[in-house]
Amino acid sequence: MMKKILSQIKKLKRSQPIIVEWVDAADDDPSPTGLVWKSLNESLKDLREVHIKTVGFFNVYRGKTVFLFTNVEYSNPKDPHIAAEGQIPVGCIQSITLLNEEK
Repeated sequence: MMKKILSQIKKLKRSQPIIVEWVDAADDDPSPTGLVWKSLNESLKDLREVHIKTVGFFNVYRGKTVFLFTNVEYSNPKDPHIAAEGQIPVGCIQSITLLNEEK
């Protein structure tokens, strides 16, 4: 699956709208409960994966990481401004879906 994802990433164009489905980690215990001592066996009860869909615009792929942004301002089409940048490690990505940008 990793080869397929990498192949797809390498074909993306800068500012192309995408949906990235990926897996993150979470501790269900709210702070400070998640920060206190507990047995190793007890800790297994609270482990889970968090499945996330991120919608944004592809920026660049560098060092095993996809960088994207969610807001773009086009008052100067030759040099648009972006905001709300994010990054997702490629190893966490399960799929990338291309979005069609309507005008």
